Order: sequence, then structure tokens, then C-alpha cells
Amino acid sequence: DDNATARLERARVHSMRAGFAPAHSYPVRCIPSSPSARPRRAARASRLLVLAVRQAMEKGVAPVIHDYDTGRRDLEPLVGHLAELGIFGALAEPEHGGLGLSLATTAMIVEEVARGSATLATWLAAQLAATLAIARHAPRDVRERLIPPMTRGERWTAPVVGPSIGARRAGPDWVLTGPAPVV
Repeated sequence: DDNATARLERARVHSMRAGFAPAHSYPVRCIPSSPSARPRRAARASRLLVLAVRQAMEKGVAPVIHDYDTGRRDLEPLVGHLAELGIFGALAEPEHGGLGLSLATTAMIVEEVARGSATLATWLAAQLAATLAIARHAPRDVRERLIPPMTRGERWTAPVVGPSIGARRAGPDWVLTGPAPVV
């Protein structure tokens, strides 16, 4: 939870640097002091994160996305921008470096990213789906090895399904084989 608090604080600072000053000062603490306050504080923290993503997209992505979408520039800086906000780990548990957000909050984040760029939103959704699949179904040692770099945007994955898809070991990693299905 301290990791989630730190990421929310970075998102708040980032939005302020981008020219969005908060209307008032607010605490960024994710763990409320009393159990009865938890739902309200968690909802508020989620709203603040969604707002920070919206502001980051409006200020840092929407004005320049045309150059990226037309292939004139590499998307990596914009993806790095999303990684700084910590949203690649939205569905991962804090113990693995994620934010541990609900599916509803994560869907709102993906919507905000899509407002700025459908390409980035697709990339984000694929990464989130793969992270969630690994978090729910992989053995503990695999989760501990794969999820932290995925949440930081250092390792890219996407779920791929199909009858002709296979996998083979390549050192500590797996390599998918076969044609990728057209979606």
C-alpha cells in the first residue's frame, strides 16, 4: 500500500508539473485510519488517479499523438509516460509493485488513455490483461519474477490465444510459436 501511495503522489506531482494545479490540497494516503473511512478514501484515491491520468493524456499525449499515430515517431516515450504513472500495474497486487486497483477503476483509466490515444489504450489493455492472467494463474515464483517488471513497463507481454499457438522454453523465458491470430 505504501507503493500505491507513492505512485499516487508521483501522479499528483506529475499533473501539477503539467500545469494542472489542484483546486485544494488533499492527502494522498491510501490506507485510512478507520475501517469505516476506507471505502470513501479508496474511492477518492481512485478518482484522483483517474483525474491524473486524464490530465496527463490531455497535456502530454493529445497534443502530439498525431505524429506518433502516423508513424513519424516511436511510441516509446509516451509508453514511458504511462509507466511513470504506474498504471501498467493497475491490476497487480502491491506486493508485486502494482496498485491493486479494482476492475472498475482500471476500466476508467483505460477509457481516459483511449481519449488521448486508442493505440496507447490498446497497448495498456493488452499489458493489463496479461498481467492479470499471470497474477491469477501463474505459480508464485513466476508471478514474483514477471509481474514487477511488467508493472514498471520494463517487460511487455500480451495475451495470445489460438489453437495453433505453442510455447517453448528459451532459457528462463518462454517463446510463443505459430501464427498469431487476427483479432
